[in-house]
Amino acid sequence: MKKVISIVAIVLVVLLVGATVALACIKTNSTDLVDELANYDKINYVQVYKNGSYYQAFTKSDEEGKNSINKIVCLHKESLKDNMLSSLFQGALGFDASMEKFEASKTRDEIVKDKNCVSFVFSEKQTLVWEDETIQNNSKNVEFYELILEVQDNENYSEVSVYVLNLANKATTSNSSLYKFTTIAHQSALYDFIEGLDFAGN
Repeated sequence: MKKVISIVAIVLVVLLVGATVALACIKTNSTDLVDELANYDKINYVQVYKNGSYYQAFTKSDEEGKNSINKIVCLHKESLKDNMLSSLFQGALGFDASMEKFEASKTRDEIVKDKNCVSFVFSEKQTLVWEDETIQNNSKNVEFYELILEVQDNENYSEVSVYVLNLANKATTSNSSLYKFTTIAHQSALYDFIEGLDFAGN
């Protein structure tokens, strides 16, 4: 009888270890809202804000700027990845990205206030299809040229926000946001990259 119990215990331990290893190997991604809302290939330039102040811009017109944009995009994408086991312990599994429509619009300055943010500005007009039961056709198209991503110093999954700046003309200076999208990410690597940037005026 003791032998049977020992065998059962060993089998259970092996199964538990196997399940743990499997969960650690299986990769999972949180929702990439930048990718869902716009086209990465259409990024024209990226603006960085540190502690609420404009800090630096990178454009695709020069090699250094292009490399910095690619680095920011790659670090953002990496911030959304983790393994199943880690996500499970962080309570991140089953998190659904959400959208909020503001009652009153928020300006860019209000969005970036006291935060580190990355603004993706697109060379072509992007279109958000917003589903809403209160609209006669249940959806409407919102045109925009810019998304703002909050960047936080978090090693574990935490909620982060992406804002759509709603405007019909790229030249408009009074950009405003009516839409805030929420996903989860661990952005410490992206945060460190931004913190390590040299001020453009130096």
